[in-house]
Amino acid sequence: MENEQAVVEALRRGDKQALGQVFDQFGPAFFGIAVRLTESEQRASEVMQNAFQQMVVQAGEFDSNKNDLFF
Repeated sequence: MENEQAVVEALRRGDKQALGQVFDQFGPAFFGIAVRLTESEQRASEVMQNAFQQMVVQAGEFDSNKNDLFF
């Protein structure tokens, strides 16, 4: 995956390919955790959708000097 700052910039621009990259890399693991926590695939899907939407909405607040986007 590209460096995280480039991905964040792409997300800020609304680049769907960048969101797809993030989803492809982290989606399966995130979904697995969400299923275990919610005990429901349907609820886990809702949680995942909300989380990825928030990631796009809050991309402008990300500061790579303070935190890592991808762990």
